[in-house]
Amino acid sequence: MLAVKALFQFFLISGLHLDVDSFEYQSLDLSEIGDHIEISRLHLGENAELHLQDLQSLRIKQLIARKGSKIKISSLASGDHGGPGTSGADGSKVTLFIDKIDGDVVIESRGGDGGHGKAGRHGRPGASGSKGRHAVQFFGIFFGPGGNGLAGLDGENGEDGQDGGHGGHGGEVRLVFHEKTSKSSIFVDVQGGSGGRGGYAGLGGIGGPGGRGGEGNPRGLQGVMGSRGLPGRSGRPGEPGTAGVVSIFQVSKSIYQCLMQAYLFGGELKACD
Repeated sequence: MLAVKALFQFFLISGLHLDVDSFEYQSLDLSEIGDHIEISRLHLGENAELHLQDLQSLRIKQLIARKGSKIKISSLASGDHGGPGTSGADGSKVTLFIDKIDGDVVIESRGGDGGHGKAGRHGRPGASGSKGRHAVQFFGIFFGPGGNGLAGLDGENGEDGQDGGHGGHGGEVRLVFHEKTSKSSIFVDVQGGSGGRGGYAGLGGIGGPGGRGGEGNPRGLQGVMGSRGLPGRSGRPGEPGTAGVVSIFQVSKSIYQCLMQAYLFGGELKACD
């Protein structure tokens, strides 16, 4: 039953001809079509980019790729960059069958970059010191000195910066093709994502002002200013993701057909030896 379902899904859009013009970006969500897709002819213009989402395997009967063009493959979340302080998603795992390649093809299944850490919150300022007490007075005349103002409270310590997210790991791409023109080239990019930058440390809050001296003869001294709070710790940078795995095979037409049947429709791989 599973083999029949896969067969139906694979040929659901068989015969599709797809053109992506030069300097154009096109994204196709294939999640509702099936895991195994066939495109009869794919033409990518100069610097064109085709983003294919949610598939396990792709067969392209004829691929024409102009300079700078790219096929980016990812699942719904793979390869996405992380939010603040979160890790990037891992690249996608996919198998590609290409009958004939004409041009320079770039296939990408990279890990997403880790998100940068959030900056730590700055400390709040310290509260003001209390005023000094007033001297005793009689008919507006102070008898004795006023009390000294109390010291201001220390500022609050700054918060630590958030650690950066780790980079996602590169995907796993298996490419099997039968023939290519003499000037054609193949490049598969499965780099891991970069680690996110650690968040900046929060600064310590300034100390509160000293309280005013109390009225008297003489007036009391003003209290000293509170100490500034300590700065937080800077967030640690995220670790970069590891590179993925690439396998490229150029095989005869008979082996190509055998491998494709075995992978897509559940045949025996050892029969392709």
